[in-house]
Amino acid sequence: EGKIIKQTPVSGINLSDIETVLEKFTGDIQQIPPMHSALKRDGVPLYKLARQGIEVEREARNVTIYALQLEKFENDSLELAVHCSKGTYVRTLVDDIGEALGCGAHVTELRRLQVEPFEEDALCSFERINVSKEQGVTALDELLLPVSAGLANWPSVSISAEMESYLRQGQSVFLPKLLPKLLPKLRNQGLVRLDGPSGVLLGIGIVNEEGRLAPKRLMKLT
Repeated sequence: EGKIIKQTPVSGINLSDIETVLEKFTGDIQQIPPMHSALKRDGVPLYKLARQGIEVEREARNVTIYALQLEKFENDSLELAVHCSKGTYVRTLVDDIGEALGCGAHVTELRRLQVEPFEEDALCSFERINVSKEQGVTALDELLLPVSAGLANWPSVSISAEMESYLRQGQSVFLPKLLPKLLPKLRNQGLVRLDGPSGVLLGIGIVNEEGRLAPKRLMKLT
């Protein structure tokens, strides 16, 4: 994930202090999720408890900050570019950085630049969406990407009509001929994109080391 954030510490922090602290927050770190989050305690979202003035203990979670780049340092404001793993709370990261600097900090602007596999040029501004809205539903639909775009970087398996029938019944199928080429590409616990006979996305499957393909999530697009 790519994000740009701004935080506001107090005066008296120099560039060397900031770079030293940012280095400490790069790599594998632990975060305590904020109370204003969708995580649940006994089935109740934490943000609902927070709105009632209730605070509960939260366990720290492992996240990875792949890169933490200082883009601008002006007056009492920092601009940072963050490349992080899923599950990272950027506002919590800023809080922790401020605490490490000894001055406190908060987010004043947050912008997501990239979510795999979508890059910044695939994003639509609110202004563009509003213009398309005025032009009608057809114009709005033209802004939408196909469902398969979210799995563009996944290894794919082309499914025959017969195989699709088995998979839709929850049964697995055997892929002995495809396995040698497929195994080196597998990631995410063996998850693959399933493409139907006409090239339409069928869903997600799981391939094991024996070449057995089982359905994980299937969809029926109209």
